[in-house]
Order: sequence, then structure tokens, then C-alpha cells
Amino acid sequence: MSNEWSELASHRIALSIGHCGGSSAPIHGWFLAFHCFETYVKVTFFRGDELDPQPPVASKQRGVRYAHVGEGDEIDEDLWREWIRRAAALPGEPLF
Repeated sequence: MSNEWSELASHRIALSIGHCGGSSAPIHGWFLAFHCFETYVKVTFFRGDELDPQPPVASKQRGVRYAHVGEGDEIDEDLWREWIRRAAALPGEPLF
């Protein structure tokens, strides 16, 4: 089964990072990650509780918030760019 839609969604999110002038691993650590599953793309904002508005899905891990994009979901590119811009301005997480 092809997950072309998830590849396209991931590509659009990655482009939003580029439009904000950053990468997901700035010099001070990571601020987001995304994972492609069969039915949705999960975007993890490591300090998502500090974003306003917060990404909609809570995590068991303190401070982390998620946003999910499913097949056929509209992507509010202005909101995504704002989340990414604000998340990139926060101190990142040293994951590795």
C-alpha cells in the first residue's frame, strides 16, 4: 500500500521548516520530530506546551505536544509556520 499522502504531508511540513529559516536540529538542540505512520503523520514539538496555541495532542512526557496530520486533512500552513517559528526560537532538546 502506498503512503504517498504521508510523504507529501511530511514534505510540506519540512518545507515549512525551511520557510522559517531553520532545521529541526538547531545549534542548541532539537525542537521537533515527525514520524510517518500508515494512517497519519505525527509531529512532535518537544516544548509544545510553551507554544500559543499549543499543538492539540498532549503527551505523557512533560512539555511535549503533538499534532497529527491524516490523509485528506487540511494543513493550515500559517499555523504550522507559526508553531515552527516559535518552537525554533525556544531552547532545543539535546537528544543525541
